[in-house]
Amino acid sequence: MKQDFNTLRWSAVLGLTVVATSGLLGACNSHPVEFAQATGAISVHEERSPDSAAAVDILWVIDNSGSMCEEQGALRDNFQQFITQISDQNIDFHIGVTTTHMKDIYPLETVARPGHLQSMPQPVPTYIPTCHGSDDDPEDPNDAMDGYKPIREALAVAVDDCTKDPSQWQGLKSISDDDIACHLDRSCGEPHEMFPTAPDGTQPYAGMPATESPYRDIPKVLRFGDYRDDAGNLDVEGLRKDFACMSLVGTRGYSIEKGLAAAVKAVSPEMTGGTLDEPTDKDAPNHGFLRDAAKFAVIFVTDETDCSQSGQYEHFADEEEFEGTTCSGQICAFANAPGLENSPLIPAADLADSLKQNLTASKGYDVENDSVIAASIHGRWKRYGVNYPDGQPLTPQECKGMQERPDPEGRGEQTSCNTTFGTAYSGDRYERFLRQFDPEQVFPKIPDNPNTYMDGLICRPGEIANTLESLGRTIAGSVSQCIYQVPYACDSSDQCPAFAFGGGTPECLPFGQKPNTSYCNSGLQLRLYPGKDDGDKTFADLQNHEYCIPESIDSSMTPGGCVIKRDKYAISACPGAPELAINLTWTDDRYFNTLSGYEVELVYTLLPETDDSASNNGSETTN
Repeated sequence: MKQDFNTLRWSAVLGLTVVATSGLLGACNSHPVEFAQATGAISVHEERSPDSAAAVDILWVIDNSGSMCEEQGALRDNFQQFITQISDQNIDFHIGVTTTHMKDIYPLETVARPGHLQSMPQPVPTYIPTCHGSDDDPEDPNDAMDGYKPIREALAVAVDDCTKDPSQWQGLKSISDDDIACHLDRSCGEPHEMFPTAPDGTQPYAGMPATESPYRDIPKVLRFGDYRDDAGNLDVEGLRKDFACMSLVGTRGYSIEKGLAAAVKAVSPEMTGGTLDEPTDKDAPNHGFLRDAAKFAVIFVTDETDCSQSGQYEHFADEEEFEGTTCSGQICAFANAPGLENSPLIPAADLADSLKQNLTASKGYDVENDSVIAASIHGRWKRYGVNYPDGQPLTPQECKGMQERPDPEGRGEQTSCNTTFGTAYSGDRYERFLRQFDPEQVFPKIPDNPNTYMDGLICRPGEIANTLESLGRTIAGSVSQCIYQVPYACDSSDQCPAFAFGGGTPECLPFGQKPNTSYCNSGLQLRLYPGKDDGDKTFADLQNHEYCIPESIDSSMTPGGCVIKRDKYAISACPGAPELAINLTWTDDRYFNTLSGYEVELVYTLLPETDDSASNNGSETTN
């Protein structure tokens, strides 16, 4: 079977046991013949209780530099496409957000802190006009509020979704374009005054007392269990609002983005508070985000290259010397040139190793590749120094006074793409980072041809809804408790054993989308038992349970339990890996509450491989 974690640890979590059988399992005249019908068959048992559902901790690393307003807006607007794929598979999620901002002291940005999970919104725009918008027709007196679309969209989210009392701030949404322009050039005050402020008129900041903040208490970690209603349904609108506030990270972050380093820092013991079993600091900034029996997913959203560094940019003078020049943001591209000796940039492979090391240190056990899902929405590969006229970077002196980017001689950073989102630059370091993980758990897909680059998805703004849907499906497929080996393999339905309980005609069905592979639907079974730990449910409760096939209750096959009715669950291709596996999902929306306090066990049979397996698969069964 495919193992998602360290084998022993994951088996303990799932309550998984594998039993080799010789001949029939427990065969006698008082109950139906068990699944296994051949010597060497294996019976697999897995826990499938609601509270043991597949789990994933998802870290979004969102670029909060000056050009990211459209991308952040598209992420908010299409978040439901992402989360639906995960919630439809009943996956227990944690969601947190951090940014690419890794500057410890930076007065322009009052909310983001290096590697910290961020829940307070930061809607105030940067001074860079890229994310301001403009008045569509300044000569039209009836067109006083058509411009500054990115600012108005951020305003609406901050007011309507994030404030304690939206009615208090509705007047801000009627501010004219002239007033916005006046605030932006500070003739009317500071830009933050266009947005909800503290009682003294100051802008909210990280660590501001809750009594002073205009914003409601938005959790730093969005937890699956906190968004389920009494019927067990997911409160998608509440989740959308909270994520909208968290992901409104703004555009005031440091222009030298360090997304890879931010992810590494976010899961370090310094930020998580030590190991899960023995935390040393439960007040650590990101404590409670990571869980023991959960996979980890990291998602980057950026339009720039990564600039995670360890050392000074001695080849190009000091970093500060570039500040104030028109190509200050290009220093990372210069340092990333192929063949450059002693680059200050940390190799992407080393950052991937550091991420796994920090996850290991924070969880307290070895975290391997197959327990990490890595995804990135970044620009197409256009690495500086590759196929360019001159591999020598511009100096700070050459940058000063330039009015264009890139420079006329083509020695500056090259554009990856120009879209309705704006200009994006190479995402090659993010691609190199992603290639360090299990290809089956990387998004976008790693091309089969090693000489072909991955898709630069930030360059496809018109497809963002599909991108997020596919990303959600990839995570769901990587996390779901899918069945990767064929239960009771068959070539035709007459080879399938009779259903033990409930009647019906067994069928030999396609195994997901795997070619020329089929399984018997009578070769797997869900069983229900009273919960052993909490004692909330007893055998008396189970005897009248709507999910039980009556004649299976307390049978020799299920002593103290029952077999679950087949119409209570559906079998389909595994999301994200339809050609490899099948998955079971509940058909009843009330399943979470209906099964609360009970234990659910999935049991299926793997037949031994033979030269003529078809002739050995089937045999008649009797009651």
